[in-house]
Amino acid sequence: MGSSEPAQPPTTEQNRLPLELMDIMTRALRFGGLSALSGGVVGGFAGIVFSRTPVLFATATSIQWGVLGTTFWGTRVALLSRYHTPTQQEKALSTTLAASLAGATGGSLLGRKNVLPGFLTFGAIGYLGQWMYDAVDRRKMENVNSDGTTGAGNGKETWMRSKWVPWKALTDEEYEAMLREKLLRVDAEIALLDESLERLKKQQKGVPYGDGANGRRA
Repeated sequence: MGSSEPAQPPTTEQNRLPLELMDIMTRALRFGGLSALSGGVVGGFAGIVFSRTPVLFATATSIQWGVLGTTFWGTRVALLSRYHTPTQQEKALSTTLAASLAGATGGSLLGRKNVLPGFLTFGAIGYLGQWMYDAVDRRKMENVNSDGTTGAGNGKETWMRSKWVPWKALTDEEYEAMLREKLLRVDAEIALLDESLERLKKQQKGVPYGDGANGRRA
């Protein structure tokens, strides 16, 4: 009875999603989870006031907010990742498109007739929100240029870095350092996987790992 060639284990590249895609998915799910939690709280209070089934109302609101948050943040991060240093126009366009897609997705949960209104309404809200954020950021930069200081020495911090805000605005240097840390972590995991694959290949060939040709089984 002839021995069949052992099946080769799948390569690491086939099993591992690209780092950028994993980062986008992780950040989108985190923001979506926060949105779902907020929606559940708001829906719970609203359900007590306006609905006879507050638990069902809160659950539905949590799902809707979670879908909106995940779709919006994932799309926005994916669009902005295409630019090395996005300009204000590119940020506004990315935010508007992400908000429009999120609005259309959320509207589809309530019926097809709500897709277009959701697309237009959330797109306008996204553009306005990005415009307001950029206006605040420009005002801050003007104050920095006029005073010659960032305000950190005076104990002042922007609202995006406040402890009451559930996310943190990263500078380009901080984001680059975070990516480098993730790359190092992934490289270490790849090295461990390669070692495990090598050990598995030697075991399939009947050679104990680390013994070389002298350790072949009889």
